[in-house]
Amino acid sequence: MFEQDYIMRQIQDLAKAIVKMFFNVNVESSAMEVIKDMQAKEKAVELLRQCDNKNI
Repeated sequence: MFEQDYIMRQIQDLAKAIVKMFFNVNVESSAMEVIKDMQAKEKAVELLRQCDNKNI
């Protein structure tokens, strides 16, 4: 049981670090802000993908 809790904490810490590094979002901020930032990033990635495919 203790080992599973430790592993889950490690995974959560790793996920927080990845979100902070890639999206420059503080995980301790409200969840809605994170969702909005992720949605904006997804839209930007989609627009870049369209530009790369010469669809724009």
